[in-house]
Amino acid sequence: MKKGIILLFALISIVLLGACSRSDKMDAPRNGILLVGEKQELRSVVQEHRNEIKMVYTYTVKETKVKQGEYEVGTLILNQTTAEEMVSLGLFREARNTDDIAVSDPLPTLPKMEKGKGTLSAISKFKDLSSVDFGGQTFPVHYETNSWLGYIRFSEHRFIIIVDDETFGQITTARDKTMTIVRFKKAYGQLTDINGNGTEAVQNNTDFLRLTKKMEKRVQYLGPVSFTEVKKDK
Repeated sequence: MKKGIILLFALISIVLLGACSRSDKMDAPRNGILLVGEKQELRSVVQEHRNEIKMVYTYTVKETKVKQGEYEVGTLILNQTTAEEMVSLGLFREARNTDDIAVSDPLPTLPKMEKGKGTLSAISKFKDLSSVDFGGQTFPVHYETNSWLGYIRFSEHRFIIIVDDETFGQITTARDKTMTIVRFKKAYGQLTDINGNGTEAVQNNTDFLRLTKKMEKRVQYLGPVSFTEVKKDK
């Protein structure tokens, strides 16, 4: 009888552990890259790799540094139209559990916008932030999500601020930049393979680095992204 009870608990434990393991996994194919740089250079990079590319998306974005105490936080500013398209393509990812960026899902919808006020994506530490300062300008924001572009938050863009299209055009104290997002014809494993040490993950990383090595020297920065089907809340 005792052996039977022990066996039953062992079976339950295995099932629960399996369920937890599956819930910690995410479907995030490494099938694209995000590039920021000069428009002509980005066009040249895309042209040189046209045989590997399925689709190309190009946007005008803004970059700045936001003062936070003694530090300056790299910040990316997007207009609403651009952000909505990125969300629809599954490019924005949101932490599944608070600030745990190891497991994320595509952001299902863009947070509600207020004209003249930016929505802030950052770690929850900044959830009470009501305004940001950059270029001598104070700009109102409201915190919405812990989301980012790619596998993890790019160090260059700790903050992502989304504003309505009209307000975006009125921001003159941030630098205009060109962002090109490339979708490849195939996936180079999963975004999580970047931390993998298995044979398949190592091979995926090798193939991806071989593809992007020359690109990195010609752009401001480069990062992997995942084009993923977005499952919207019903």
